[in-house]
Amino acid sequence: MAQSLLVHTGNLNASIWRGASWKPNQSTEEEFCNSITQTVSGVSSETLPAEGLAAVRHPSAVQTIVEAERPSLSITVKVFLNAMHPQSLKDAVGNVLSELKVSTIDTLLLSLPLPDDEAISKDTVYPLWQAAEEMHKAGVVTSLGIADLDMNNLKLLCSWAEIQPSIDQVNLASCCVIPENLLEFAKSKDVKLLTHPDPKVLLAPGAISTCIRTPAANDGACFQPSWVARYSTIISCRGVVQHKGYVAMFQRTTCASNGTNGCH
Repeated sequence: MAQSLLVHTGNLNASIWRGASWKPNQSTEEEFCNSITQTVSGVSSETLPAEGLAAVRHPSAVQTIVEAERPSLSITVKVFLNAMHPQSLKDAVGNVLSELKVSTIDTLLLSLPLPDDEAISKDTVYPLWQAAEEMHKAGVVTSLGIADLDMNNLKLLCSWAEIQPSIDQVNLASCCVIPENLLEFAKSKDVKLLTHPDPKVLLAPGAISTCIRTPAANDGACFQPSWVARYSTIISCRGVVQHKGYVAMFQRTTCASNGTNGCH
């Protein structure tokens, strides 16, 4: 069976996703897991290639961006990494570009698998930021952003970065009121503070392993996530979300036999 699996949910705003089985007002984890599960629901191990990379796309919801419409759209991609690998970030962006049939995105946001309230390390974080800067310099990405950095960590990143972040996403689940020191520092660096509801545990392997275990891996194996990229396109003049979806890369591994972990 294939060792890597690329899954594209297609546009979650498409009418195909508005059936009775689709729940409104889902959390990010629920939306991601449910959309991935439904996308691979018709896949079996017999339909996947014996080795290499397999790609599974929702048969009815995948929509590319029409070239004539691109100037009127703002594209944001948020990448959730499972490990601090710069190449994974580049792969995530590259696959989104390929799936949407575009050559650029407007905003790239990074969500890093780091503990809360822990100082970031230049050895681990800066190589990722450099990878993002390379894409910016190449004209692939217009602006760069980061998620869940407090004032001290945002200050560290700004001291290392050649290209400064333009956005710092703040999760209000862990911060009911944005700290004054973060507000002041962000203002001094012209960094926008935007709130978000996304968890850092979106990629926790034990939480989503069985999303694509059955029937895609009925030999006792399952696929664990390497990265997830969530994209959205907004019609700039109207503020309307036209596309929203997930592109995710999974690697084949052996699942726990008790089958207790999975999407709920």
